[in-house]
Amino acid sequence: MRIRFATRDCQACTVKPRCTLSERRLLTPRSHEEHEALVAARLREGQPAFAADRRRRAGVEGTLSCGVRCPPSALLRQIEGLHERRMAGSS
Repeated sequence: MRIRFATRDCQACTVKPRCTLSERRLLTPRSHEEHEALVAARLREGQPAFAADRRRRAGVEGTLSCGVRCPPSALLRQIEGLHERRMAGSS
């Protein structure tokens, strides 16, 4: 469920600067359990251990993404560090 406020209602509101930067407000009400899980996740995201884990995961996801999207030669260069050497038979 989403609650949308009309643009004309938000423009006339005196507390709009504290409510939203958008032209109008869109709310998505959540259950108590969903809200608590969201608050906990946001707190966890602010911790240094989370940032370190995200950096490591980003590298792994980049390698996997290249495995799906890149040609085999590009994947080999990324995984084995062959970007500094030419592969045998290539010109």
